[in-house]
Amino acid sequence: MLLSLRTQDWIAEIASRTGADITVLRSRFTDHDGPDKLERILRVTNGLERLLGGSDAFHRWATTPLPAFGGRRPVDVIEEGRVTPLERAYRSINAGVFS
Repeated sequence: MLLSLRTQDWIAEIASRTGADITVLRSRFTDHDGPDKLERILRVTNGLERLLGGSDAFHRWATTPLPAFGGRRPVDVIEEGRVTPLERAYRSINAGVFS
């Protein structure tokens, strides 16, 4: 399936930032439903990166299994195309009640 350049760029940025498998992301997100989810993921990852103290701290967080994700890593949730759990985590961290 051919993806628009915008979708491809967003997928590449998310993969680079989070360590997500770019092949999985390409198969998960389409031009039909992907752009909205991808934009939300980018917005949340930008905010998390800022809250956690930079790209290295964010990458460590994204690749660590966490109870809030059922023992899964945030990057696993991203690869599944699930945005809402990431948005919840962002709100919790921003409020100071999530690690």
